[in-house]
Amino acid sequence: MVSSSYHRSEDIADLNELYKQLHNFSCREEITEANPELCYAGIPKERITEEIKLLEHKIYQDCFENFYLLIIEGHIELIENNQHGKMNLYLNYC
Repeated sequence: MVSSSYHRSEDIADLNELYKQLHNFSCREEITEANPELCYAGIPKERITEEIKLLEHKIYQDCFENFYLLIIEGHIELIENNQHGKMNLYLNYC
């Protein structure tokens, strides 16, 4: 699980850099020095937007998979509570 957390952190950092590029923040030098593959200079905004959508989908998918594994492995328990005609789900950390 440590490995997936590490990759998720990298994905979120990459997503942040894409949003900076999309909103025209001046981060070209910082990105180029730290991580050259994140330099999107000259790429159309539509392409950056598509990259953002793809990366967000990947992050969501990873989160759902990790949440599912926590349930399957017994680290989290879902508790259903139906009060006043309203369904509530609670998480119980085991």
